[in-house]
Amino acid sequence: MAHHTLTLNYLPDGDFRPGTDVLGVETGDTISFKLGTAPPKSTFLITLDPKLFSPAEVKDSQTKVTVVKAAHTRYQCQLCDESGKPTTWGSGAQMEPAER
Repeated sequence: MAHHTLTLNYLPDGDFRPGTDVLGVETGDTISFKLGTAPPKSTFLITLDPKLFSPAEVKDSQTKVTVVKAAHTRYQCQLCDESGKPTTWGSGAQMEPAER
């Protein structure tokens, strides 16, 4: 089981997404997200498939998501203002079963 940390960045074209387009995971791996380049006082919201990940929402860098079942799936990224209101929907990225 591995731990993955994904950095979320707000890009000049207005997109908000992780630095990795595809992440290979195995059942039992953990994932955390951290904010990289973004406007001051920004927060984020990550939404994952609840059948595949626990928890299915992430709002901070301290939360570790566990891969319940590795599968081909996508997740969504939202950049939020300091009050938690979404300001940008990101293109997200995908996860696939790892080939280890």
